[in-house]
Amino acid sequence: MRGLRSTLALLVVAVGLGAYIYFVERHRDPASAPEPNEALFTFDADDVRELEVRAEDGGVTELRQDDGVWRIVAPVEAAADDVSATSLAATLSSLEINRVLEEGPVDLEPLGHAAPALEIGVAAQNRVGPPPQQISHPPPPRADRYAKLDASDRVFLIPGYHRTTLNKTTFDLRDKTLLDFDRDALDRFEVVSGERTIGFAKDGDDWRLAEPLEAAADFGTVEGLIGSLGSGRMRAVASESPDALDDYGLDAPAHAVSLHAGSATATLHVGAEAEDGTYYAHDAARPLVFTVDATLVTNLKREADEYRRKDLFAFRAFNASRLEIERGDDTVVFEKRAAPEDGEDAEDTWELAAPESGSVPHDAMDDLLSKLSGLRAASFVASREEAGIGPEQVAATVRARFGADDTEEQVIVWRSGEDTFAVAGDEPGAARIDSQAFDDALEALAAARNPDDGAEG
Repeated sequence: MRGLRSTLALLVVAVGLGAYIYFVERHRDPASAPEPNEALFTFDADDVRELEVRAEDGGVTELRQDDGVWRIVAPVEAAADDVSATSLAATLSSLEINRVLEEGPVDLEPLGHAAPALEIGVAAQNRVGPPPQQISHPPPPRADRYAKLDASDRVFLIPGYHRTTLNKTTFDLRDKTLLDFDRDALDRFEVVSGERTIGFAKDGDDWRLAEPLEAAADFGTVEGLIGSLGSGRMRAVASESPDALDDYGLDAPAHAVSLHAGSATATLHVGAEAEDGTYYAHDAARPLVFTVDATLVTNLKREADEYRRKDLFAFRAFNASRLEIERGDDTVVFEKRAAPEDGEDAEDTWELAAPESGSVPHDAMDDLLSKLSGLRAASFVASREEAGIGPEQVAATVRARFGADDTEEQVIVWRSGEDTFAVAGDEPGAARIDSQAFDDALEALAAARNPDDGAEG
C-alpha cells in the first residue's frame, strides 16, 4: 500500500486463496493447531490511530483519528462516518484466528489469484500489529475467510461475517450528513422554492408558521422535515469540487432551506433531478455536490397549508377543566370538580354550571370532550369572505380551559349550506371541517346537557 505502509499492519483478502485451500488443503491435516480463538492483533480499538482500506472495488481510503474524531485524509479530505470507522477499528482489534491451514509459502500465481481482493492497514498508538495479511472469499461450503499476513507465509481462517465491516469504500466511510446543525438550538428556518417562501419560528416548545401567514404549525410535520434534514444522508457524491453549479441545477436552486440557531445558519440547496431519480444538492458550507433522496424534495414541495396544525383544539378529554359552548343566545357551561383529597377511590366529576345546574354523567362528558377535541381541518380557505362565512353563519363558539395553568382557547364554527368551517383563535382564513363530525359533537352536547331525556341542545 502507499504512504502508510511503513507503520501499518496490513490485512489482505485474496480471492484465489480460497480455491487453493478448498481443492488442495482440504485433503491434508492442518499445518498447525493454535489455541482456539487466538487473537490476531494485540491492540485495543481505542488505540487505533490510522486505517487504510483497499476495498474489493480497488479504491483506497486512508483515515486518521485525532482526539476521538475520525477523518478521511485520502483520496479526499472529509469527515469520516464515526460509526463505520469505529466499527472497523473494533473489528480489527478483535479479529481471531479460527484455524491455521498452512505455515509455509503458498504460490497463488499458478492459480491466477495472487492479487488480493481486500487489504486493510492499521496503525495503533505506541504499537503496531503483525505485518500485512490476505483474506479470500469463502469456498463452498465454508463461511470463514482465508487470510495471511503480508510479511508472513502462514495461512489461516478468520470469521467470514467480518467482510461487511471490513470491505468499505471511500463513500461508505465518509460522513454522509446533509447539514450540520444543532437541532435543539433551532429557533427559526425557511424553505424557499422559487418565489415562494415558507417561514417557521419556534414558540416555546411549539412551532408556528411565520410566512406567508401566521398560524399554529403541525408539530409532527415540521419536526419531520427538520428530522429529514438532520438524519438524511447523501445517496452519492456527484463532484468533490465542481467547476460550475449550473451542471447540477444549483446555480438557481429549485429549493433552498436555511436553518437558524441564533447567529448560526446552515443552508441546503437542491437542484436538478439526477438520472437515478435522486436530486443534486449542495451544502453552502462545503464545495461538494451530492445527491439526496427524492422523498426530501417531496417534503420541500409542500404548500404552507400542509404545515398548519390540523387539530382545532389543543385540549384533550383528560386535561380539560371547563367547557363553554355558545350557540346564538344559548350558552352552556360545564365545569370539572376535583375529587376530595381524602376521598377513597374518588374521581373528578363534571357539573353543568349554566344556564342551569346539575350533574353530568362521566361517560356523556367524555364523549362530548372527545368529539370536540377530535375536530380536525380537512383543508383551509384563505379568505372567509370568499368562503361566504361571516357573523350570520356562526353555528357555535367553543371556549375551553385545560392543563395545570388553565390555558384557554376559543374556536368559532360556521355553517354555510352543507359546508362547515372553523377557526382557532385569531388565525387567518378558516379550516374546512367534516360536517358530520360537528353534528356528532352537537348530539353529544345534547346528551351531556340533558342526560335524562336526550333532548336536542
